[in-house]
Amino acid sequence: GIQRRNGGACWSPQITDFDLDKIALLSGLEELNLGIGLSLGRPSSSGAVGNCRVAGGITITGLGVEKLSKLKNLRWLEISGAQITSAGLKSLQSMPRLERLSLWNCKAIDDAAAPLLAAIPSLSNLDLSNTSVGNQTLQALAALPSLKLLYLTETNVTPEGLAAFHKQKPAVFVSWAGGTSK
Repeated sequence: GIQRRNGGACWSPQITDFDLDKIALLSGLEELNLGIGLSLGRPSSSGAVGNCRVAGGITITGLGVEKLSKLKNLRWLEISGAQITSAGLKSLQSMPRLERLSLWNCKAIDDAAAPLLAAIPSLSNLDLSNTSVGNQTLQALAALPSLKLLYLTETNVTPEGLAAFHKQKPAVFVSWAGGTSK
């Protein structure tokens, strides 16, 4: 979590790809929450988040996620704020039980992630908020048989794309607001 110091600095552990070697040995692990990242919240002009200067976070890339692909029992993965690209998500396809995935604030995730995410049939809860995904991703996610919750706040999804998705998947709850509708 984040800890606050009296001087206004907030810090969390710094998690890197190197740290995931040991975590990947926990073969029975079902839930892994590494999220937050350095980009927590909206920084002020001074670089502080609110009145908090954030230190620490995660610098996980596709290499780190590939290490985690050994965790065959993993049901929930929270890597919000990671420095992962869409291509770095490919190894998630080898996690047969992955139901919940949070990629909130993973700035390099875009529509190239669509086919990779759609190839994880067990996904039921997916957070892509504050990424660059758009309508193409929604079209691909409509193929997910187990999808129940989808978070898309501050993405490139348009109202038209959302309406088309709802026609295909009316039972899926979608949280969407503040998009950069183009």
